[in-house]
Amino acid sequence: MIPIKIKIENSEMILEWDDNSVSKIRLSDLRRECPCAYCSNERENDHGKFEVYTTDQITVKEINPVGTYALNIIWNDNHNTGFYEYSFIKKISENKL
Repeated sequence: MIPIKIKIENSEMILEWDDNSVSKIRLSDLRRECPCAYCSNERENDHGKFEVYTTDQITVKEINPVGTYALNIIWNDNHNTGFYEYSFIKKISENKL
C-alpha cells in the first residue's frame, strides 16, 4: 500500500492510497506517535502521558518519501528523525495502536 496523494487540511493529514482507500489522521496524533528513538523514549518515560502542546510541534513543514515504504515528516519545530512506515500510518488512522 502506497499513498498516491497526501494533503494537509484542517489539522489533518489526508492520504489517498493506491488501493483507493483514504486515511485521515489528526496531526497531533501523528506527532504523538512519532516513531523516532527520542519520542519513543519520551513516551516510555512519561508512562504513556507524552503530549504535544505547541503549534510548531503539530505543523508540518515538509513531507518526503523514504523509498517505497515510509514518509519522513519535517515538523515546523524542525523535528525530523521519525520515519513513518505506511503500515504504521494506516494503523494510526484506524486507531489500532
